[in-house]
Amino acid sequence: LFREGRTAMQAHDFDRACTKFAESQKKEPAPGTALNLGDCEEQRGHLIAATEAFAVAASSFTSPDKQKYATSRAEAAARARSEEHTSE
Repeated sequence: LFREGRTAMQAHDFDRACTKFAESQKKEPAPGTALNLGDCEEQRGHLIAATEAFAVAASSFTSPDKQKYATSRAEAAARARSEEHTSE
């Protein structure tokens, strides 16, 4: 499922990619999958889902560098969501 998601991401088929990453994360949770799901959701403009997925990744990684990266992605998605909301 994860590989199918990566292939779909490369083809810019974000709906299929997000579905595959979500299925993979549900079956076998992993921080890398959550990170890819966040990226995918961000590409689709689903910033709430992206923020949540990045937060899951940040809390699951054991490497401080990867935790920091995932946290920064979550914060950036949250900021984008906030800016999008205030411009309406």
